[in-house]
Amino acid sequence: MFSIRDALLDPADAHVHLADFPSYLQSHASAGAEYTRTSTWARKAILNVARIHNFSSDRTIAEYARNIWHLEPATGG
Repeated sequence: MFSIRDALLDPADAHVHLADFPSYLQSHASAGAEYTRTSTWARKAILNVARIHNFSSDRTIAEYARNIWHLEPATGG
């Protein structure tokens, strides 16, 4: 029977699923601590939103289609 736990903890895990788990936990704890400092969290949240001015999922998908998958947009209906 397949066990996800065994697959993740197998020393021969080819995908190294848990290799960065300790740093993930550290980052999660750090973010939790910052969230309790409301002025710091608010500043970071505002800057994060302000810096995504030219992000668009539509644009990103179109760039992937064109530059990576070499696809042309569909025409007609």
